[in-house]
Amino acid sequence: MRRSDHTISDDLRQGLEALVCQQAAFLACLDWQDAEQIALAEKRGRIIQVHRGNVEKTLGMDDNGQKQRNPDDPFNGDTEALKRELERRLLRHAQALGTEELLRRVRARGLTPPALGLEIFGEARPEGPEG
Repeated sequence: MRRSDHTISDDLRQGLEALVCQQAAFLACLDWQDAEQIALAEKRGRIIQVHRGNVEKTLGMDDNGQKQRNPDDPFNGDTEALKRELERRLLRHAQALGTEELLRRVRARGLTPPALGLEIFGEARPEGPEG
């Protein structure tokens, strides 16, 4: 790896890997009859667990400490991608409801499918100037 490609994220991963390897070596040599060594192993394990959580939180940041992704904007401002995802989810939800339930819900809100510009399966749109 070139020096310019090295990031703090790499350091965090390598440090965590080193801690886990050291803990594994420690556990391999542990005298399981010695209560002090067992307590030390548990303490080290908790420390590594907390450190791992901190590393996972930090990995979502760039080297300047800024979050790379905004959880409130998973599409990074790409409104077309957001629109496609919304349409995909709405279509999946409508398919899960089924045609009858979807029609019932639309009509319960005082709308009719042609008023929404929807073409419902089994219902032909009237021929007209648009059509």
